[in-house]
Amino acid sequence: SSALPLQTFPKSSSYVQRVLHLTCSGMAPKTLLLSAAAVCSYLVITGASSDDHGSVEEALIQSDECAGGGSDEQCALAAVQLRGQSIQGGFVQGQDREHGGVAHPTSADVYFVSGNFTLSRRSVPASAPALAAIAAAPSPVPAPAPERGHVKYRLDWEAKGTNFFEGFDFLTSDGNHGASDFVRSYEDAKKAGVAMATGSHAILRAGSRSFYDFKRVTGKVGTKKSWKHFLAAVRFHHVPYGCGIWPAFFTLGTGVEWPTGGEMDILEYVNDQGSMTSFHTTKQCKLDPAQVNKYGSMPDANLVANKNNNYDCSTKYCATCTSLGCAPNKMPLLTGQQWANRPGVFAMERTASFTKLFFIPDADLPGDLSAGNPTPEAWDRWIISYYPFGDSAATCPQPDDIMASQMF
Repeated sequence: SSALPLQTFPKSSSYVQRVLHLTCSGMAPKTLLLSAAAVCSYLVITGASSDDHGSVEEALIQSDECAGGGSDEQCALAAVQLRGQSIQGGFVQGQDREHGGVAHPTSADVYFVSGNFTLSRRSVPASAPALAAIAAAPSPVPAPAPERGHVKYRLDWEAKGTNFFEGFDFLTSDGNHGASDFVRSYEDAKKAGVAMATGSHAILRAGSRSFYDFKRVTGKVGTKKSWKHFLAAVRFHHVPYGCGIWPAFFTLGTGVEWPTGGEMDILEYVNDQGSMTSFHTTKQCKLDPAQVNKYGSMPDANLVANKNNNYDCSTKYCATCTSLGCAPNKMPLLTGQQWANRPGVFAMERTASFTKLFFIPDADLPGDLSAGNPTPEAWDRWIISYYPFGDSAATCPQPDDIMASQMF
């Protein structure tokens, strides 16, 4: 609606070998959030803010795909090839290859209302019946009982309206050796046509060709705050798709080098590949398959790339590595174009024992969320990925420490 015209991508082979946004290698500072034309109308974080955010490491980790040297093109291509392995095996369905070469702009409407709240909790008896919304969910397996008592979430932080970007830092480092020329501020982003925020929607996207060869002006933003336990929701009306893009919305642990503090990918895809959720850490953590699949079948989308090492979250990127993290996903994985035609809300709930990722279509948005009193224990029919860290304690020690305080 408010989109500016975009140029098509140059067709040189060097540019193809680069990507607008490559999330699989270390980034400094470790605060990546929405990038390469991802868009949202609101981003709401509910929970308690961590008292110790720690310092942000500036150094690129040495175990990325470029640690052995080589040109930027070779490094980016190696990482693309690694990332591409993870979706092989017939997981992606319904791909559309007609839109290569165009970065589609993004737009959205404001949804969430403001308020000042704190976090509180009350317990529920272990014998209490499951909520009707869970019991009636169209799922291939019966809905399990809640893992914990009811948690009452109250608003702690939000981004919306013309002040949408005030809670974010515009980040400039490109540890991915890719094609991004990141703007330094919101003012620069507006001038470059990369970001804008109005009373009704916010946009973050790729812009025109950069002064630098084979690069394109774009934006990378990260929240100024971080959270340990939280419920976060972001509403998209459109996401970019086409050849040459790598948009992402995800969390990163603060105060430690990547991926020691954990990285949770919520929405991430390359070119016309399917988007998948995944989790990355240097710590020992292998999820219990029975627990992972209790909300329905969620095969590990990284199984092929990890040489059949199922649900292993340990991560190390290099030219020959086979440890790309765990990626339980409900199938099929949807492409960027398919997500662009499915507006709705992505949500993430992080507790001391598990992480749930949800996608709620616009037509099904629950009244508790719009009213500012979210009850995610009633959202299980919309789960797209589940990480049962606590129920995998035998192979994932210290589940509450597997993720540090997270930035978006």
